[in-house]
Amino acid sequence: MTTQVSYALQEAIVQACGTVFWYKRPLKALLVRAGVPPPLVKKYEDASKFIMVREILAELDARGETGVRVEQQLARELAAMRTVSDPDNQEAGLRALADLREVAKQEGLIEDADAAAKVRAKQHRATVEERHRAAEARARGLAELHDIYMTLATREDEAQQRGYDLEDLLGRLFKLHDIPYQPPYRKGTVEQTDGFFTFNSFQYLIEARWRKKPPDLGELTAFSGKVRRKIDSTRGLFISVAGFREEVLQEAASLLNLILMDGQDLALILEGRVSLIEALQIKLDKAAQQGILFHSLAEHV
Repeated sequence: MTTQVSYALQEAIVQACGTVFWYKRPLKALLVRAGVPPPLVKKYEDASKFIMVREILAELDARGETGVRVEQQLARELAAMRTVSDPDNQEAGLRALADLREVAKQEGLIEDADAAAKVRAKQHRATVEERHRAAEARARGLAELHDIYMTLATREDEAQQRGYDLEDLLGRLFKLHDIPYQPPYRKGTVEQTDGFFTFNSFQYLIEARWRKKPPDLGELTAFSGKVRRKIDSTRGLFISVAGFREEVLQEAASLLNLILMDGQDLALILEGRVSLIEALQIKLDKAAQQGILFHSLAEHV
């Protein structure tokens, strides 16, 4: 711990206080604001500005660490000043403040504005570069997932395995967008989910289907019931690569704990034409504002 202020800093404080202020009242106010006890200020208020400050600094020195902190704060207060109230000492006062700031910088009491600006610029460049690298990595990841998706589309004779591969693809897609995701799980022999994720403080169960026919009302209703059995903050995302029949969507309009996504939506996301985060937000907004369970992302690209 520092137990004494350097002579250079004390002398810079004395010169600044003696040349910057025309009247003692603002000087005394500055001293008190920096932490100098008012009785100590009053004790030397009849002396000249130079002598008053020297005596106060000497007494603060004798108070150890507590006094050091006050002296350092006094230096910071003075370093922040940009004007001189003494009309006869404008040049000398500004020079004294500049000298004090230089000593305070050297002793680490105040930040070097130029050095700080360089550090901030370097940090900004690093942030931009990191974002650029992340965007490039996400683009490469999406391209890879898109290729997998296109390959899966040709494997109609391996329906069950294609379903498992779709679950894996979705997991990688969510992680690629930094959305917290948990893989599929089975509870006992009855309840199963194709995964779940967290988005905007809500948890979403996922039902992913890649079948020849779109789901019927019973399948959507069953998934909605599974979602309702969870805590109130849970919702459901039903993905049907085969899409949804219009009459089923009309009948399912009351299932307001679900949002729906089809194969075209998924392809647009994998092509990078709309991000997964944007896609989810678009669908959630439509569901919340207009009660629309399925809204095609094609309208937004």
